[in-house]
Amino acid sequence: MSVPVTVHPLEEYPSLPPAAPPVVTVDGPEFFRHLARVLPAAGKDNTLPVLTMVSLTLSGRSLRMATSDRYRLTVADVPAQPRETDTEAAEPTEAVLVPARVPAQVAQAPGHVHRPDRDRHPRRGTVPAGHLEHRGRRDHHRHLRRRAHQSGQPPAHPAARRRDRQPRRPGEGRSTPT
Repeated sequence: MSVPVTVHPLEEYPSLPPAAPPVVTVDGPEFFRHLARVLPAAGKDNTLPVLTMVSLTLSGRSLRMATSDRYRLTVADVPAQPRETDTEAAEPTEAVLVPARVPAQVAQAPGHVHRPDRDRHPRRGTVPAGHLEHRGRRDHHRHLRRRAHQSGQPPAHPAARRRDRQPRRPGEGRSTPT
């Protein structure tokens, strides 16, 4: 069986635009440490897409990250080194909204995880992202459940306790008012 594949010359495709220069440089571990603080407050409701974003605002030498789910607001400031330009006399303020799932996926990208300490901590990893690098625990709750089951103690995570509980039979385990 043969399948014909039509290939066009490379010259027929338009060239890609040049990459934009970096706007700011931040310390990778510090960036991901503060990002881990603000991501849990990002909204999960897709009917309000602006609340599922991380607001990144560069003002002077600080990068501010903020998230909200309507009930709580989390803000973190990261020291930053903005791009030096000759034409800008005043310190600019730049802002962008990034979907919260994007940095969360970067921090857990399996294709980019380097595990130098795999034997000691099987769920630890390093995520290089340009000059950023994140070291953190993955699947922490799964690790707690596995460790608890191996030791014979009840699991530490509440969701694991609910899942391991035997279903009740009608009238069993509950007192009925008389």
